[in-house]
Amino acid sequence: MSRNVGNPTCGADSWAPPVLSITTGICCFVIAVVATIGNGLIIVAVIADPLKKLRNPFNYFLINLAVADFIMGSISMPLCVYTHYLEYKVMLEPIVNNILRMSYFISGMASLISLITLTIDRYIAISRAIKYRLYFSWKRCIFITAIIWTISIAFPFIYFKVGAVEYYFVFACVAILTSFVVLVIIIIQMNKLFRRQSRVMTAQLPSSASSDFQRRRLVQEKRLTRTYLLVIVFFILLYLPGVAMTFMLYFWKILDCVPDTFYGISNLYLYRSIHASIHSSTWYD
Repeated sequence: MSRNVGNPTCGADSWAPPVLSITTGICCFVIAVVATIGNGLIIVAVIADPLKKLRNPFNYFLINLAVADFIMGSISMPLCVYTHYLEYKVMLEPIVNNILRMSYFISGMASLISLITLTIDRYIAISRAIKYRLYFSWKRCIFITAIIWTISIAFPFIYFKVGAVEYYFVFACVAILTSFVVLVIIIIQMNKLFRRQSRVMTAQLPSSASSDFQRRRLVQEKRLTRTYLLVIVFFILLYLPGVAMTFMLYFWKILDCVPDTFYGISNLYLYRSIHASIHSSTWYD
């Protein structure tokens, strides 16, 4: 966001340029519309599926991700637009600012953990296809979902203890960078597994009915996994600028001097919200 209350800047009572508040507010409005509609359609598509073909563990976790991003689009982004309007008018509403940040933090954490869960789901679906349903029974899916949202709601309360900039820094170090490492490791393992399975399928006789079924299943899993990996690539590309700027913002604050304009473009969750709007249109292409 642009200039926020309680964050040191280079100069007392200084504010970000009005054009920055207007531009960021417009971007937030567009993201709100796309993220709310896109993720809302995903939720409805899975829940209202008359044939129940979409009701599988992967889509169950996908709904978690969609709900997190729906919160981002329907609550965080509209509040963001309102906050930037107040900034443009040089007005302050700390309560609105806190609600905005907490909605950001909760949805951001839930989205991040859901992405990791989906990645693990894809890996097990490919590497342990026979036992996949055993590993991800409905009871376990519900239990995992409860853990995801418990962590997502509890972790952001650190913000009230340390402040916004410090929370961005902690989140970037603990959650995002750790997730990057986990995602990269699992993706590398999936690629190795794909190549190994392709060699096995090629070596089998083409007349085998079981081999044909396995090939079709492998192709289907590959297609879904490639779509998911595309989402992960967007996730990494859109989060990295925010992470880099968060580190710069943190060290600038140590020097008690944060340039207003830089503060306006360093919002980690603005980049995350862009990701929320992009992947909402990717899953069912």
